Amino acid sequence: MTPIELQSIGLIWTSMLFTVDSQRSKIFAPLAAPGEAYWSSAEVCLHRPWFLATILEGEEGGHEIKRTMLVFDVESLDSLSSHTPQSEWRMISVELITPGHMNSTGLWQMQHLERIELYEEPEHVGQLATVYVTADGGCVVESFVGTPLHDLRNPELRFVAP
Repeated sequence: MTPIELQSIGLIWTSMLFTVDSQRSKIFAPLAAPGEAYWSSAEVCLHRPWFLATILEGEEGGHEIKRTMLVFDVESLDSLSSHTPQSEWRMISVELITPGHMNSTGLWQMQHLERIELYEEPEHVGQLATVYVTADGGCVVESFVGTPLHDLRNPELRFVAP
């Protein structure tokens, strides 16, 4: 199967986390609003980059609460980070979580994200690669055709972490 065929399957596969009822938290169940559930565990179905976003949320009386959200894609990060001065919350940090096959360790890792860039694949017109740049200057390349960073062309800034 070619990388493009695998990418197509990946786009069809939309389940990100798998849960089972036996893993619902009984302790926190009384805190859940209708339609909500707390889980003690969930399986990550997609072994691709994820983000851990920290949100600072204001409350009545001037108190602030930090909330942490597991985010699947850049579009969702955009949605979380696009706030107005009238918003009651703001994103204060983003961590990049990468699977072992992408970070060369064989294990999941988490690093502070600085920015996300899109590059053109030189041999595949219209195909884009995503480069995640971490605060320590490292890069994680997500290329569905396996192109190394030095061969990618025409970088475009996609997202800047706070």
